[in-house]
Amino acid sequence: EAIPLEARIVTIADYWDALVTDRPYRRAMPLAQAVGIMRDERGRAFDPGLLDRFMDDRERLYLRYVDPAKVAELEAGSAS
Repeated sequence: EAIPLEARIVTIADYWDALVTDRPYRRAMPLAQAVGIMRDERGRAFDPGLLDRFMDDRERLYLRYVDPAKVAELEAGSAS
């Protein structure tokens, strides 16, 4: 709570972006792996309530700016 709300939001968005986008030094990781990492950091690196909202399965904020092909890949993996 001592960290400003805006900073907590940006931390989640920046971390997510770093995981799921290509970088000059590495390829983007698979979405399923990125989701797992984000959830593992809940309460440690991220505000639990904000992360829950970001990762909510109904709103799917975390998938709004991801390549649709990668989203289909993630959904196929969760269906099995």
